[in-house]
Amino acid sequence: MDPLTLIIILLSTVITFGLFSILTGVDNPWYAFAEYSYIGAAVGILSVVALYYLYNSVLTPVYADPIGQGGLLVSLVLGILVLTRVSTKYSWIARIPITIGIAIAVGISTRTLIFTNILAQVKASILPIWGIDPWQAVTNILIIIFICTTLYFFLYTYNNTGTRGKPISTLGRLVLYAGFGTLFAQTFMGRIGLFLGRMQTMLFPQEQFYATLVIIALILLTIVYLYRNPELLKKLMPESQ
Repeated sequence: MDPLTLIIILLSTVITFGLFSILTGVDNPWYAFAEYSYIGAAVGILSVVALYYLYNSVLTPVYADPIGQGGLLVSLVLGILVLTRVSTKYSWIARIPITIGIAIAVGISTRTLIFTNILAQVKASILPIWGIDPWQAVTNILIIIFICTTLYFFLYTYNNTGTRGKPISTLGRLVLYAGFGTLFAQTFMGRIGLFLGRMQTMLFPQEQFYATLVIIALILLTIVYLYRNPELLKKLMPESQ
């Protein structure tokens, strides 16, 4: 194994288990190192990508044809004005491009939301219930019932929990419970899948497995030692006290 690959394996393993070390309840230097490294790398990558995009997609076309790229030139000027936010004296200038950006975003997103969150949802809820497979018809009927009961549950203009409306409202609430539970289960299983995938990469090849064992033992021993010596932990992690 070449030295660069070994360094990448060791560093990635330290960062992974350094982040998991917070589960021990001790805010230790391993976790601080992993957290700062992760955030620093993310900010660095985003900065490089943003500058690369700015150079290729904005500066180069504007420099080649300033007259024909009036829209990009205006956007560039507005983006530069946002940077005045860091100045105490001229921070008010940043309100102009921020206001323009928010107004444009709201206008575009409002039109999009009408089609995606309203019209498309209504269209997807209009399902056939005859002339199709019987099981599919039963499924469509259940979907229509669940949609109607859920919407009825959110009728707040009058009391819908009376003798006649209470069963419908209760069914709508149960449908919401089932939907939220399904979303939570999917999210949980997705996180478990990511965790298992990361753990699998630490078992193969063999050198990775040995490095993982050594690093886990080192982190646990460090946490136990710091837990038994709170004064040293306070010196190493003064901001967490």
